Amino acid sequence: MQRALISLSALAIAALPALADTKDYAVGDFTKLDVSEAILVIYDNGPSSSVTVEQSNGDFSDINIETDGDTLLIDRISVGSGWRSNISTDFRNGELRAKVNGKKVPSYTVRISSPAISGIDVSRSARTTANSINADALDLKASSSADLIISGRANSVRIDASSSSDIEAERLVANRLSIDASSSADVEARAETDQQIRIAASSSADVELNLSGGADIELEASSSADLELDGTCDHIVITASSSADVEGRELICASAKVKASSSADVNLSVTDTVEASASSGGDINIFGNPAQRDVRESSGGDVSFR
Repeated sequence: MQRALISLSALAIAALPALADTKDYAVGDFTKLDVSEAILVIYDNGPSSSVTVEQSNGDFSDINIETDGDTLLIDRISVGSGWRSNISTDFRNGELRAKVNGKKVPSYTVRISSPAISGIDVSRSARTTANSINADALDLKASSSADLIISGRANSVRIDASSSSDIEAERLVANRLSIDASSSADVEARAETDQQIRIAASSSADVELNLSGGADIELEASSSADLELDGTCDHIVITASSSADVEGRELICASAKVKASSSADVNLSVTDTVEASASSGGDINIFGNPAQRDVRESSGGDVSFR
Protein backbone atom coordinates (compact mmCIF):
# COMPACT_ATOMS: atom_id res chain seq x y z
CA MET A 1 0.00 0.00 0.00
CA GLN A 2 2.80 2.39 0.93
CA ARG A 3 4.60 1.61 -2.35
CA ALA A 4 1.38 2.41 -4.26
CA LEU A 5 1.04 5.74 -2.46
CA ILE A 6 4.63 6.64 -3.25
CA SER A 7 4.07 5.78 -6.92
CA LEU A 8 0.92 7.90 -7.09
CA SER A 9 2.74 10.81 -5.43
CA ALA A 10 5.56 10.55 -7.93
CA LEU A 11 3.09 10.59 -10.81
CA ALA A 12 1.33 13.65 -9.39
CA ILE A 13 4.61 15.54 -9.05
CA ALA A 14 5.60 14.58 -12.59
CA ALA A 15 2.27 15.90 -13.88
CA LEU A 16 2.84 19.37 -12.43
CA PRO A 17 3.84 22.01 -15.00
CA ALA A 18 7.50 22.94 -14.94
CA LEU A 19 8.29 26.34 -13.50
CA ALA A 20 9.41 28.77 -16.19
CA ASP A 21 12.77 30.50 -16.02
CA THR A 22 12.50 34.28 -15.83
CA LYS A 23 14.65 37.19 -16.92
CA ASP A 24 14.18 40.87 -16.07
CA TYR A 25 14.92 43.51 -18.71
CA ALA A 26 15.89 47.07 -17.85
CA VAL A 27 13.99 49.50 -20.09
CA GLY A 28 13.42 53.22 -20.25
CA ASP A 29 10.10 54.96 -19.77
CA PHE A 30 7.42 54.13 -22.34
CA THR A 31 3.72 54.80 -22.95
CA LYS A 32 3.17 52.56 -26.00
CA LEU A 33 3.60 48.85 -26.78
CA ASP A 34 4.57 47.33 -30.12
CA VAL A 35 4.38 43.52 -30.00
CA SER A 36 4.95 41.11 -32.91
CA GLU A 37 6.16 37.66 -33.99
CA ALA A 38 4.04 35.20 -31.97
CA ILE A 39 4.94 36.49 -28.50
CA LEU A 40 2.51 36.55 -25.57
CA VAL A 41 2.38 39.79 -23.56
CA ILE A 42 0.46 40.45 -20.34
CA TYR A 43 0.24 44.13 -19.39
CA ASP A 44 -0.94 45.70 -16.10
CA ASN A 45 -0.86 49.25 -14.82
CA GLY A 46 1.73 49.64 -12.06
CA PRO A 47 3.63 52.31 -10.13
CA SER A 48 6.79 51.84 -12.21
CA SER A 49 7.97 50.33 -15.50
CA SER A 50 9.06 46.71 -15.45
CA VAL A 51 9.54 43.89 -17.97
CA THR A 52 9.94 40.20 -17.09
CA VAL A 53 10.21 37.41 -19.65
CA GLU A 54 9.26 33.81 -18.89
CA GLN A 55 10.60 30.85 -20.90
CA SER A 56 10.06 27.22 -19.95
CA ASN A 57 13.53 26.05 -21.02
CA GLY A 58 15.52 29.13 -20.09
CA ASP A 59 16.18 29.96 -23.77
CA PHE A 60 16.11 33.75 -24.15
CA SER A 61 18.19 33.78 -27.34
CA ASP A 62 15.40 34.77 -29.73
CA ILE A 63 13.61 37.61 -27.94
CA ASN A 64 14.35 41.26 -28.54
CA ILE A 65 13.15 43.99 -26.14
CA GLU A 66 14.08 47.63 -26.57
CA THR A 67 12.64 51.13 -26.38
CA ASP A 68 12.32 53.46 -29.33
CA GLY A 69 11.27 56.89 -28.12
CA ASP A 70 8.10 56.37 -26.07
CA THR A 71 7.47 52.87 -27.51
CA LEU A 72 8.49 49.52 -26.02
CA LEU A 73 9.30 47.13 -28.88
CA ILE A 74 8.97 43.37 -28.37
CA ASP A 75 9.80 40.96 -31.19
CA ARG A 76 12.17 38.17 -32.20
CA ILE A 77 15.79 38.35 -33.27
CA SER A 78 15.10 35.71 -35.94
CA VAL A 79 12.67 38.06 -37.69
CA GLY A 80 15.38 39.01 -40.16
CA SER A 81 15.91 35.47 -41.45
CA GLY A 82 12.60 34.55 -43.03
CA TRP A 83 10.74 34.07 -39.74
CA ARG A 84 7.41 35.42 -40.93
CA SER A 85 6.79 32.74 -43.55
CA ASN A 86 5.03 29.47 -42.67
CA ILE A 87 4.34 30.37 -39.04
CA SER A 88 1.72 28.56 -36.96
CA THR A 89 0.62 29.22 -33.39
CA ASP A 90 -1.32 27.39 -30.69
CA PHE A 91 -2.53 29.15 -27.54
CA ARG A 92 -2.97 26.48 -24.87
CA ASN A 93 -2.84 26.47 -21.05
CA GLY A 94 -1.79 30.11 -20.98
CA GLU A 95 1.14 29.59 -23.35
CA LEU A 96 1.45 30.82 -26.94
CA ARG A 97 3.35 28.11 -28.79
CA ALA A 98 4.84 28.77 -32.20
CA LYS A 99 6.30 26.78 -35.07
CA VAL A 100 8.18 27.93 -38.15
CA ASN A 101 8.15 25.55 -41.10
CA GLY A 102 6.90 22.87 -38.69
CA LYS A 103 9.77 23.36 -36.23
CA LYS A 104 9.05 24.50 -32.68
CA VAL A 105 10.70 27.76 -31.65
CA PRO A 106 11.01 29.22 -28.11
CA SER A 107 7.75 30.40 -26.56
CA TYR A 108 7.85 33.64 -24.59
CA THR A 109 5.51 35.19 -22.06
CA VAL A 110 6.35 38.82 -21.31
CA ARG A 111 4.88 40.46 -18.22
CA ILE A 112 4.89 44.25 -18.37
CA SER A 113 3.79 47.08 -16.11
CA SER A 114 3.98 50.86 -16.38
CA PRO A 115 2.24 53.88 -14.84
CA ALA A 116 0.40 54.75 -18.07
CA ILE A 117 -0.31 53.44 -21.56
CA SER A 118 -1.61 55.33 -24.60
CA GLY A 119 -1.15 52.87 -27.45
CA ILE A 120 -0.90 49.12 -28.16
CA ASP A 121 0.07 47.71 -31.56
CA VAL A 122 -0.03 43.91 -31.96
CA SER A 123 0.90 42.14 -35.18
CA ARG A 124 2.10 38.94 -36.86
CA SER A 125 0.45 36.31 -34.65
CA ALA A 126 1.34 37.98 -31.35
CA ARG A 127 -1.14 38.01 -28.47
CA THR A 128 -1.51 40.74 -25.84
CA THR A 129 -3.75 41.00 -22.80
CA ALA A 130 -4.00 44.43 -21.15
CA ASN A 131 -5.81 44.59 -17.81
CA SER A 132 -7.53 47.41 -15.90
CA ILE A 133 -6.45 50.21 -18.22
CA ASN A 134 -7.19 53.78 -17.14
CA ALA A 135 -6.31 56.17 -19.96
CA ASP A 136 -7.32 59.47 -21.48
CA ALA A 137 -6.60 58.65 -25.14
CA LEU A 138 -5.93 55.09 -26.27
CA ASP A 139 -4.92 53.82 -29.73
CA LEU A 140 -5.39 50.07 -30.33
CA LYS A 141 -4.12 48.36 -33.46
CA ALA A 142 -4.00 44.69 -34.48
CA SER A 143 -3.04 43.07 -37.77
CA SER A 144 -1.81 39.86 -39.37
CA SER A 145 -3.60 37.29 -37.18
CA ALA A 146 -2.70 39.01 -33.90
CA ASP A 147 -5.00 39.06 -30.83
CA LEU A 148 -5.57 41.91 -28.38
CA ILE A 149 -7.73 41.50 -25.26
CA ILE A 150 -8.20 44.63 -23.16
CA SER A 151 -10.23 45.85 -20.18
CA GLY A 152 -10.61 49.10 -18.25
CA ARG A 153 -11.73 52.64 -19.12
CA ALA A 154 -10.60 55.35 -21.55
CA ASN A 155 -11.96 58.74 -22.49
CA SER A 156 -11.12 58.34 -26.18
CA VAL A 157 -10.47 55.03 -27.95
CA ARG A 158 -9.39 54.46 -31.53
CA ILE A 159 -9.45 50.86 -32.83
CA ASP A 160 -7.82 49.69 -36.06
CA ALA A 161 -8.04 45.96 -36.88
CA SER A 162 -7.07 44.25 -40.14
CA SER A 163 -5.85 41.04 -41.77
CA SER A 164 -7.60 38.38 -39.65
CA SER A 165 -6.71 40.00 -36.35
CA ASP A 166 -8.97 40.04 -33.29
CA ILE A 167 -9.55 42.88 -30.81
CA GLU A 168 -11.69 41.99 -27.79
CA ALA A 169 -12.50 45.31 -26.11
CA GLU A 170 -16.00 44.61 -24.79
CA ARG A 171 -14.67 45.09 -21.23
CA LEU A 172 -13.06 48.42 -22.13
CA VAL A 173 -15.52 51.27 -21.54
CA ALA A 174 -14.99 54.15 -23.99
CA ASN A 175 -16.43 57.64 -23.93
CA ARG A 176 -15.47 58.51 -27.51
CA LEU A 177 -14.93 55.68 -29.99
CA SER A 178 -13.66 55.17 -33.53
CA ILE A 179 -13.46 51.73 -35.18
CA ASP A 180 -11.84 50.73 -38.46
CA ALA A 181 -12.08 47.01 -39.28
CA SER A 182 -11.11 45.33 -42.55
CA SER A 183 -9.88 42.13 -44.19
CA SER A 184 -11.61 39.53 -41.99
CA ALA A 185 -10.72 41.23 -38.71
CA ASP A 186 -12.98 40.83 -35.65
CA VAL A 187 -13.74 43.64 -33.19
CA GLU A 188 -15.83 43.61 -30.02
CA ALA A 189 -16.26 46.97 -28.29
CA ARG A 190 -18.35 48.93 -25.81
CA ALA A 191 -19.14 52.63 -25.35
CA GLU A 192 -20.98 54.64 -22.72
CA THR A 193 -21.36 58.10 -24.21
CA ASP A 194 -23.52 60.87 -25.65
CA GLN A 195 -20.76 61.86 -28.08
CA GLN A 196 -20.04 60.81 -31.66
CA ILE A 197 -19.03 57.26 -32.59
CA ARG A 198 -17.57 56.38 -35.98
CA ILE A 199 -17.46 52.85 -37.41
CA ALA A 200 -16.04 51.70 -40.75
CA ALA A 201 -16.06 48.00 -41.64
CA SER A 202 -15.16 46.33 -44.92
CA SER A 203 -13.87 43.17 -46.60
CA SER A 204 -15.58 40.53 -44.43
CA ALA A 205 -14.73 42.22 -41.13
CA ASP A 206 -16.97 41.54 -38.11
CA VAL A 207 -17.83 44.23 -35.54
CA GLU A 208 -19.92 43.82 -32.38
CA LEU A 209 -20.71 46.99 -30.43
CA ASN A 210 -22.65 47.57 -27.22
CA LEU A 211 -23.82 51.14 -26.63
CA SER A 212 -25.43 53.08 -23.82
CA GLY A 213 -26.21 56.80 -23.70
CA GLY A 214 -27.36 59.18 -26.42
CA ALA A 215 -24.53 58.89 -28.92
CA ASP A 216 -24.53 60.05 -32.53
CA ILE A 217 -23.27 57.20 -34.72
CA GLU A 218 -21.77 57.32 -38.19
CA LEU A 219 -21.45 53.85 -39.71
CA GLU A 220 -20.13 52.63 -43.07
CA ALA A 221 -20.22 48.94 -44.00
CA SER A 222 -19.17 47.39 -47.29
CA SER A 223 -17.84 44.27 -49.02
CA SER A 224 -19.53 41.56 -46.92
CA ALA A 225 -18.77 43.18 -43.58
CA ASP A 226 -20.99 42.09 -40.66
CA LEU A 227 -21.98 44.43 -37.83
CA GLU A 228 -24.04 43.66 -34.75
CA LEU A 229 -25.19 46.57 -32.59
CA ASP A 230 -27.19 46.71 -29.36
CA GLY A 231 -28.09 49.33 -26.79
CA THR A 232 -29.34 52.90 -27.31
CA CYS A 233 -28.40 55.96 -29.36
CA ASP A 234 -29.77 59.40 -30.21
CA HIS A 235 -29.09 59.47 -33.96
CA ILE A 236 -27.46 57.08 -36.43
CA VAL A 237 -26.36 57.38 -40.05
CA ILE A 238 -25.80 54.04 -41.84
CA THR A 239 -24.37 53.53 -45.31
CA ALA A 240 -24.28 49.87 -46.28
CA SER A 241 -23.22 48.42 -49.64
CA SER A 242 -21.82 45.38 -51.46
CA SER A 243 -23.47 42.59 -49.42
CA ALA A 244 -22.71 44.13 -46.05
CA ASP A 245 -24.99 43.13 -43.16
CA VAL A 246 -25.90 45.52 -40.33
CA GLU A 247 -27.93 43.90 -37.54
CA GLY A 248 -29.21 46.69 -35.31
CA ARG A 249 -32.56 45.30 -34.23
CA GLU A 250 -31.36 45.46 -30.60
CA LEU A 251 -30.09 49.03 -31.03
CA ILE A 252 -32.86 51.54 -30.28
CA CYS A 253 -32.28 55.00 -31.78
CA ALA A 254 -34.49 58.08 -31.71
CA SER A 255 -33.71 58.98 -35.33
CA ALA A 256 -31.90 57.42 -38.26
CA LYS A 257 -30.75 57.96 -41.83
CA VAL A 258 -30.17 54.64 -43.60
CA LYS A 259 -28.93 53.86 -47.09
CA ALA A 260 -28.53 50.30 -48.42
CA SER A 261 -27.37 49.29 -51.89
CA SER A 262 -25.85 46.41 -53.85
CA SER A 263 -27.47 43.57 -51.85
CA ALA A 264 -26.67 45.05 -48.43
CA ASP A 265 -29.06 44.31 -45.53
CA VAL A 266 -29.88 46.62 -42.60
CA ASN A 267 -32.11 45.91 -39.59
CA LEU A 268 -32.63 48.80 -37.16
CA SER A 269 -34.98 49.93 -34.39
CA VAL A 270 -36.09 53.58 -34.59
CA THR A 271 -38.62 55.32 -32.33
CA ASP A 272 -39.22 58.79 -33.87
CA THR A 273 -37.83 59.71 -37.30
CA VAL A 274 -36.30 57.70 -40.13
CA GLU A 275 -35.02 58.45 -43.62
CA ALA A 276 -34.46 55.23 -45.55
CA SER A 277 -33.17 54.71 -49.09
CA ALA A 278 -32.74 51.26 -50.68
CA SER A 279 -31.42 50.53 -54.18
CA SER A 280 -29.86 47.79 -56.30
CA GLY A 281 -31.16 44.91 -54.19
CA GLY A 282 -30.53 46.55 -50.83
CA ASP A 283 -32.95 45.66 -48.00
CA ILE A 284 -33.86 47.82 -45.00
CA ASN A 285 -36.08 46.61 -42.16
CA ILE A 286 -37.16 49.24 -39.63
CA PHE A 287 -38.55 48.20 -36.25
CA GLY A 288 -40.14 50.43 -33.62
CA ASN A 289 -42.91 52.13 -35.68
CA PRO A 290 -41.41 55.63 -36.10
CA ALA A 291 -44.02 58.32 -36.79
CA GLN A 292 -42.01 60.30 -39.34
CA ARG A 293 -40.86 58.34 -42.40
CA ASP A 294 -39.11 59.34 -45.60
CA VAL A 295 -38.74 56.29 -47.85
CA ARG A 296 -37.10 55.85 -51.24
CA GLU A 297 -36.85 52.60 -53.20
CA SER A 298 -35.25 51.96 -56.60
CA SER A 299 -33.71 49.19 -58.73
CA GLY A 300 -35.03 46.32 -56.62
CA GLY A 301 -34.34 47.94 -53.26
CA ASP A 302 -36.83 47.37 -50.45
CA VAL A 303 -37.75 49.26 -47.26
CA SER A 304 -40.07 47.53 -44.78
CA PHE A 305 -41.55 48.57 -41.44
CA ARG A 306 -42.16 45.83 -38.89
